[in-house]
Amino acid sequence: MTDGVNYNYNGQEISSAALKTILKRQKLASEGKETDVNSGRLMGMVFVSERQGLELFHIAIRFNDNPPKVKVFCLADVFGKVNFGGVRMEDSGCIAGDNLVYVTTKDPAPDLRQPWTAVYKTNLKTAKTDRLTPSG
Repeated sequence: MTDGVNYNYNGQEISSAALKTILKRQKLASEGKETDVNSGRLMGMVFVSERQGLELFHIAIRFNDNPPKVKVFCLADVFGKVNFGGVRMEDSGCIAGDNLVYVTTKDPAPDLRQPWTAVYKTNLKTAKTDRLTPSG
């Protein structure tokens, strides 16, 4: 998937319920309403892109207007840089209920030649992030 400028990969559709939750975040509150999602005017996708140097998560919101338009937001700007700033994403994110679940290199490897990717989830309502892969 490309916009002609950046390489983007692992796009996953954001469910209507999750998109409604995401639109309540302060950064996206002015972009659309629940009724826009219900009517099909707004759709969303989460994907990984190197458009800011590292492979970071982004949200694309498509407005099915005439003509259609797309706006892209970095998850670090929507949910905070603590969880998503400067962290390389290794795999596609997926929406599970009210959570975004993803694989990342957020924590450094404890020893040489040890894998350091881990599965995390971030709650779309609270932005609270939990590591799902046990440490070690």
